[in-house]
Amino acid sequence: MLTRLHTAFHVAVVALLFFSLVQAQNLGGWASSTSVTGVELVRVEQFGTSPSGTRHMSFTLKNVSERDLSAIVVISPDGVTHSIDFFGEGHLAPGDVYVLRIGTTEGNRLLRIVAAAYIDGSFEGSSQPIAFLRAKRLGRALETKRLSDIYATVDPEEIERLGTVSLVTRVGRLPDTAGEAITSVGNVRLANATTDDLRGAGPESRFAFLAGVRLERENALREIGQLAEALAKPTPAAEGLSASEVRDRFVSIQRQRFSAICLKQQQELEVMK
Repeated sequence: MLTRLHTAFHVAVVALLFFSLVQAQNLGGWASSTSVTGVELVRVEQFGTSPSGTRHMSFTLKNVSERDLSAIVVISPDGVTHSIDFFGEGHLAPGDVYVLRIGTTEGNRLLRIVAAAYIDGSFEGSSQPIAFLRAKRLGRALETKRLSDIYATVDPEEIERLGTVSLVTRVGRLPDTAGEAITSVGNVRLANATTDDLRGAGPESRFAFLAGVRLERENALREIGQLAEALAKPTPAAEGLSASEVRDRFVSIQRQRFSAICLKQQQELEVMK
């Protein structure tokens, strides 16, 4: 009996040492610092170096919890915060991985995993990055609703008469300050969120709100630019469609997409409150 127990213990120790060795090889000398139990750094690879000395790295993060993740916040060795946010677009299921590709210039090999948010509204880690995440999501949700309202009333014939510049004008320029961002979405109303939620917010939360508004608007303006480029070609038709049909399809797709994302974002905002 004792012999069998000794053998089993020996096998377990060997297996643990083997696992630790493989894990160390996968991390390539890197380590992670975290108070988040649901996220683990499982692989690190360097895939390039710029002339300035910046190392281009890929960090594979795994959801080791039993819940779906909606966001992960990490800090790279040079002190830059990176938010991986699936807001309104999905989640990271248990066992799944996400590969973060960033550049870093610092020599130390430590990635800090500082926070994680789950789709059930709970979170782990520091409260500060979670507050930043909430404010950024508020900005994204209000801007998405604004864009959804715009596309709900866009007439493709207006784009045909005036060009895509008419759509660019309705979407508007990127705000430069939190005040401009708040003003631009001030008339937008969601069932569970308004700009009133920013009352008393500090500069970091206001900056996060600005970043959220800019992110959604910048994406919308880029997509309009892509439409303009397609229509400017000698043969703008795609997949056998006429220029008019290309415009109609663009507006139809945007209406459906923004409407669907808007609904998902509202649901996730409500859960996270």
